[in-house]
Amino acid sequence: MKAQFERDTAIKRAGFLAETDEAQARAAQAGPLAEAYRKRTLAEADRDQSRFAAEATAFSRRTIAEAEAEAARAASVREGNQELIAANRLVEVLPALVDAAARGLAGSNLTILNGTQGVNEVVTGTVAGPGPMTAATSTPSIEAD
Repeated sequence: MKAQFERDTAIKRAGFLAETDEAQARAAQAGPLAEAYRKRTLAEADRDQSRFAAEATAFSRRTIAEAEAEAARAASVREGNQELIAANRLVEVLPALVDAAARGLAGSNLTILNGTQGVNEVVTGTVAGPGPMTAATSTPSIEAD
């Protein structure tokens, strides 16, 4: 009976030692893992801080530029500088004009032989509306003499 008791005690003691060793091993690993997590978190925070600072600077500069442009427009209106007002309006609507011209030429089969001047003539004719350009972009017909 005493031998059985000693055997059971030794088994339980070995089990407790194994659990203790396992807990100590986990604790030893937790230190480096916690340090790695801390370093990664700090690196992410530094990255985010840099990004937010850059975005804030860009927003600030954009806001200042918009305010200066608005002040220049207001000054032009006060001074009656119609040419500058018209130029500003043209800059505002230019993307829509280019988009409309591109949509107008989207389905056409067009060959331009005279370079930049030809492109300008096509765009000017398209923006100006139908006219001489209609003949240039329409389907050619064969005429009898």
